[in-house]
Amino acid sequence: MSLVASFSEEAARSMPHANDAKQLVDNQILLARFGTALNLDKEKIDQLFAVAIKESHSLLDSMGLLSLPEESATLPNETHTGSSPQNLLNDFLMATAEPDSQPSLACHASGKPINAHALLLAGVQEVTQMMGSGHGKLNELIMQVLETLYQGMGFRFATLCMKDLKNNQYRARVAIGEHHAARQAGFRFSVISAHDIFHLAIKNNADLMIADATATKIHELLPAWHRELLPDTRSFIVLPLVIQEKPLGLLYADRSRLAPEGVSADETALIKTLKGLLLAALNSH
Repeated sequence: MSLVASFSEEAARSMPHANDAKQLVDNQILLARFGTALNLDKEKIDQLFAVAIKESHSLLDSMGLLSLPEESATLPNETHTGSSPQNLLNDFLMATAEPDSQPSLACHASGKPINAHALLLAGVQEVTQMMGSGHGKLNELIMQVLETLYQGMGFRFATLCMKDLKNNQYRARVAIGEHHAARQAGFRFSVISAHDIFHLAIKNNADLMIADATATKIHELLPAWHRELLPDTRSFIVLPLVIQEKPLGLLYADRSRLAPEGVSADETALIKTLKGLLLAALNSH
């Protein structure tokens, strides 16, 4: 019964995104987590959402609310002068980027592929299939997630960093890319909270995409160990791994070039889906 309740709770969270791109990736997570146990396949999940949407529309129509326009939630436009953790992170949360005007090259100047969305989607599908089959080992799933981020976003280095309770550290467990062995060995920091971008991201469970690591606000938040280990980092991503408010670690990946093109809404949804799939895998092992 608790499994059914968990499924219902997760499905309810997806309802506000019905009929958009995010629901497609949310459904893949539901299928991977609950498909086998609840005897659900893609068709059955789609049918459940279709029925729920139809019934909710009927209810809203009977109340005279169906035609009300939807209002977008937007952040205030004022400049934040405070130094609270959330204010410091607001400017760097993964957000929608303007479409590239002339996508004539295979990659942006940063190294990010023009077809990043397609590459990320293929990776999400691969991870979903691995989890759905029940044959994918945790290490294989982790590597597939890292490979998808690394290849899909054109990073030069990517790592999974996990909490090491014995040494009271967050420590890189696996890494890929340029000089990955040496960088993995040096990628570690104390679990004791500090005023830097990694601890702020973990504390707020905030997914961050830093397009310009040389910006003053960001440079001041980079810890000394990161500046020494990766001095030429110009853009990077931090994805905290938190389950029920308990931090497990984070995903990190970077480039040696600025990334002014940013991350589109669809790319953000797929990256968050990858993170969600990894969290589901970690939680089940």
